[in-house]
Amino acid sequence: MNAATMFILPKQLAVISKRHISNVIWSVFIVCLLIGLDVVFYKYIDPVYKFNLAILNKRDIFYLFFIIILMSYLPRPMRYFIILIIFIFTSAQYLFFHYFGTYIQPIHYIQLLPDLGLIAISFLEIINRMYAIFALIIAALLVFIMIERLAAPRMKSYLVIPALLGLLTIDVVQTYPILNTPGKKMSGSMTSRMLPGPNRIAVDNAYRSLRYLAVGVLPKMWSQTSLADMPLPEPKVSTISPQVNVILVIGETVRASQLGILGYKGNDTTPRLSTVDGLFSKTIYSAGTMTRTSWVGILHRLERPGIGEQYKSQSNCVFRLAKQNGFTTHFVYGYDEAAAYTLRAFMCPAFIDKFRSTSDFPKELQQYDRDLIEYVSSVDLNKPNFIVLAPRGAHTPYIDKSPKELKKFNSEYDNAIGYTDVVLSEIIDKLKERSKLPTYFIFTSDHGELLEGESDRLRHGWFREDVFRVPFLFLGINAKMDALGEVLPNVESHFDLTSLVINLLGYDVKVNRDDVKDVYVNGSDLYGLAGYMKVRLKNGNLVSQTVIDE
Repeated sequence: MNAATMFILPKQLAVISKRHISNVIWSVFIVCLLIGLDVVFYKYIDPVYKFNLAILNKRDIFYLFFIIILMSYLPRPMRYFIILIIFIFTSAQYLFFHYFGTYIQPIHYIQLLPDLGLIAISFLEIINRMYAIFALIIAALLVFIMIERLAAPRMKSYLVIPALLGLLTIDVVQTYPILNTPGKKMSGSMTSRMLPGPNRIAVDNAYRSLRYLAVGVLPKMWSQTSLADMPLPEPKVSTISPQVNVILVIGETVRASQLGILGYKGNDTTPRLSTVDGLFSKTIYSAGTMTRTSWVGILHRLERPGIGEQYKSQSNCVFRLAKQNGFTTHFVYGYDEAAAYTLRAFMCPAFIDKFRSTSDFPKELQQYDRDLIEYVSSVDLNKPNFIVLAPRGAHTPYIDKSPKELKKFNSEYDNAIGYTDVVLSEIIDKLKERSKLPTYFIFTSDHGELLEGESDRLRHGWFREDVFRVPFLFLGINAKMDALGEVLPNVESHFDLTSLVINLLGYDVKVNRDDVKDVYVNGSDLYGLAGYMKVRLKNGNLVSQTVIDE
């Protein structure tokens, strides 16, 4: 090797080393940017979001740094794409936490797409609270642009692609037995490692949820392993084509504790219902803590969480049973067509004769559930009908659930309940006025709601009293109530309520009147994978209440 060669080689090595150093510097800046985002969010936007630099897990930070360094060697388009994904998940984590008070859990990814419309509507109500988050993310993007201009990676290699895929594969292979070994319970430390939690970078938490979804939740969904694998038998007809009307009203987000008729002391939210002669009222347990889980539980008479064989066979679907026993079946939804069709898939729609949403009514009837009252006025109630009505109830934003002229309270939620009182009482009046047949009016709600300032959680989806305790109202019109009067006090849950409905439709199903009985409340996932609650009652009194997480 001559002197010239010896001189050139260190120079080349220096150039290569300098390029590698630029990749390391870029990676350090990106990791610092991600950490800085969490620090700012915690200190200046949401102090409930725990993020303490002093107790960050060094191994997690090193692992993240290692991944970012590998990313720095990717070609620019791929690198930018991954960075964009990181910013999207980081933003989603902040928005979700600021709205709900908790991290994005694995099952939330499944729930997001079907409920996107309702989530967007709810989100608009508190958009003014999110400006700081948007400003934070925009600032972060500007910082990223500066990093790209001042310290952009100079070395690239396609070899890092198999390295990244290999790391991902190893992580999945290690995680799978932890989440899928039968009978194995994860320890507290293992649960903390698998699921999102405090003092972790936002995108790290998002990854943990996605990993749990892919490795723990989806395999169980595909294998259909849930409590619902114990189906109930198909009911048998006891009365052929009974000449009655059954009207089931399922309110939206109406919690029992806010109804005056059920003891609410804050405001007189149900003055009209309180004066209805013969109206039976009590508080019961919901089938689920979210709209979908609750509706599926009600409409399919699911005793246990999850949609297994009973759901798939439609053996206990109330619309199917009603249609097959001579009833004209109706479903009327207080929201628009897009929202209505989201639920349609879960209610054996082939057996619904008349399916309506707000979009099917004139504009002057599309607000404040007037369409539901109008629809009841149009039905021939002198022939047997099974009608399911779904008013807008008290879903967020609360302010648009009651007309301005009827607002009486400072609480918009109470105003929404107050207007529900108006809607229900007018429906009852129409039923009394137009039906000569025995007619049964039943009201409940899909779930309740946690209001702002009441708890460390917000809205619904949680195993909290005001979420899973819902109203049950029953009124018999032109009907003999002697036998029913003995049954109604035994209705303790949506499962019992549906059993009562199916019995009124002419089937041999009876409400469970055992002294001791178990009630199940599904969580936020149709398959029962977001946890569930088991309640034991004795003579209607609470014995035990246990939340079981899958």
